[in-house]
Order: sequence, then C-alpha cells, then structure tokens
Amino acid sequence: MPHVESEAIREIAYDAETETLRVRFTDGDWYRYAAVPRAVYDAFLAADLTVTLV
Repeated sequence: MPHVESEAIREIAYDAETETLRVRFTDGDWYRYAAVPRAVYDAFLAADLTVTLV
C-alpha cells in the first residue's frame, strides 16, 4: 500500500476489482471512494506527492 508524504494524506489503497479508492488522512480517518477508474488512481499516484511503497 503506498504511503504518501503529505500534510493531509497518510496513505492510499486501491482495489481494482471493485474500483474502490481508500484514503487515510493524517487524523487517522479513512475515506472510501467508489467507482474510481484505475486511470484516476494512477493519476493520483503521479501527482506532485512523495509516494513510497510500504
């Protein structure tokens, strides 16, 4: 699961089977986004963020 170096986001997860994107914020809360195409997830990872695989 990629770990994101961000002031707001701690990590993200993507389930390609269900097209579900999960984002954990620095306060520990998880948000779940449904019907997210893989291209959107890939663009999120390619954004100007520091991402490392954990």
